[in-house]
Amino acid sequence: MDTQYNILSPDIFENIDIFTNSTEYFKYPTEKEVLLFSKMTTEVEDSLLADILKATKLDIDTIAIIKIPKENQITLGNFFDSHTSKTCICFGLKASEIGIHFDLKEFLPMMLKGKKLLLSASLDKLAQNKNLKIELWKCLQTVFSI
Repeated sequence: MDTQYNILSPDIFENIDIFTNSTEYFKYPTEKEVLLFSKMTTEVEDSLLADILKATKLDIDTIAIIKIPKENQITLGNFFDSHTSKTCICFGLKASEIGIHFDLKEFLPMMLKGKKLLLSASLDKLAQNKNLKIELWKCLQTVFSI
């Protein structure tokens, strides 16, 4: 029997300011509906990401792919402040690397402050492991209602 994936929406997060808009973090655009974050990628990883996006059938004009230099961190404060962005998927980034100061599990879609958030294995690991790709696909189906 397949596992049912639901978007976790813990109410405890709604009134806690866990995000920061520190200027020390990497800046990124927030005018797109879907933000995809990853560390710098190879051609193989770029190809995998293109295949993932094609499978979701999302409009490419609604997506921003943001490659974070390895020496930088990001903060999701800008994402949560944006009125346009609705979904954030982070490939190979830990919660601490995106400005969240508590542990989040990979492949557990959740709603935080009204926005969808998903942490995934890195594109490199996904390219090498079919089971991780299956886990990601199940989550994407939940996040994007496909």
